[in-house]
Formats: sequence, structure tokens, C-alpha cells
Amino acid sequence: MTALKSFEAAARLNSFTLAADELNVTQGAISRQIKLLESILNVTLFDRKNQQVVLTEAGRYYAQHVAESLHYLKSAATQTIAFAQPGHQLHIGIVPAFGSRWIIPRLRGFASEYPQVHLRLSTISGGDLAFALDEFDIALVVGVGDWPKAMVHQLEKEELVAVAAPPWIEKFNIRSPGDLIGPPLLVHTDRPTLWSKWFDINDIDAGALVPAPLALEQIVMIIEAANAQLGAA
Repeated sequence: MTALKSFEAAARLNSFTLAADELNVTQGAISRQIKLLESILNVTLFDRKNQQVVLTEAGRYYAQHVAESLHYLKSAATQTIAFAQPGHQLHIGIVPAFGSRWIIPRLRGFASEYPQVHLRLSTISGGDLAFALDEFDIALVVGVGDWPKAMVHQLEKEELVAVAAPPWIEKFNIRSPGDLIGPPLLVHTDRPTLWSKWFDINDIDAGALVPAPLALEQIVMIIEAANAQLGAA
């Protein structure tokens, strides 16, 4: 399934790089999956010229049918839920912030459409998923999608946005992204490099960052700490 999804994205976007960005994996991972498919089918799917990839005639034919098949499988999986026996429990692993701010507000609509499905929600992180795949029917986590034993589907790309309480912003006279170098920055213990990535995205030489004297494991706690004026998040 991973190879088919990699091929579909590369064929649709005419680029291994763009496919890698969409699926949140490396370009090398896309290339390996395409080579695996070509080996299995014993046919060349892409012509590779001048660092560009172009579908062959066989590739165009295969791409059309793969896209249709993946769409059908996704639709079938969704509809199959409706056939669950009364009392069937769907165990979902979620990161707490996503669960409380996105999943919970939508549960009423799900329950109305699938009243026979009982949900069990448990917290999990992307780092835990590799060790807990057998525990969940579905897991919604943040990560690069590198879980070989799972069928992975990207929901959204992550967007990094810096936030802070208005009084804290005034206290440290924050007027531009660069002004965040120096004031205390709240740290996510599972993802300690987030601030470095954010500064890189904004083309800012962060140098030596000043972490707040408080490290937190959950995004929900980090948001509350920012509201309490303990640092920027």
C-alpha cells in the first residue's frame, strides 16, 4: 500500500520531491517505493531525465487505475464502519491537543452518522506508535509517517505558529519574529527542536536560544503555560 500511495502522489504531481512533501517522507523513500513497484511489475513507470521524472506510457496507464483503486479503497473503508455490529468499539489513539480541540467537537456528528459504533479514545504520541500498533484500530499522531507496520495516510501538513499572551508580548516588546530570541521560550519535551525549526523557517539565525525554566510534555499544557505568561509557545 505504501508503494502504491507513493506512486500515485509522484504520478499526480510529476515530482518525487513534491510527493515526498505531501506524504511527509523523504525523496529517497519515494524513490525506493517506485523502484520496488517497477521491480514487482517488471516495467519502467517513470523516465528519469535531467533530475526530472516523466511517466512512461505504462506509467500513465497504471497511474489512472491506481488512483481509482486507492479512492475506492478509502471509500470502502469509510463505508465499512457503517456495517459494524451494534456495540462494536473503535479504539482510536490521539495526541491530547488534537483530541480535545478537533476530535471532541466533531463526535456528535460522527455518533449521529454511525450510532452503532462505540468509540474509545486513548492518548498517544508519535514516538509511542511504533510500540503500540496492536492496541489501536486508528491512531492520529504527529510524525513523518515512518511506521512500516502501519498503513499511513497524511491528514494535514503541520504549520508552526508562535503564540504568546498579550501581556507577555508587551513585557518583552515583541514586534517581529526576531524579537523572540532572548525571551524565555516554552519547550516541548518530545519535540525539543521545534523552536530551531521555526526560526529556520523564518530565516532567522537563532544562535543560542533561551529556554524557559519549564519543559512540558503536552501541547495542551504548553498552551496553558503561554496563557499564564510563562513564555512563548
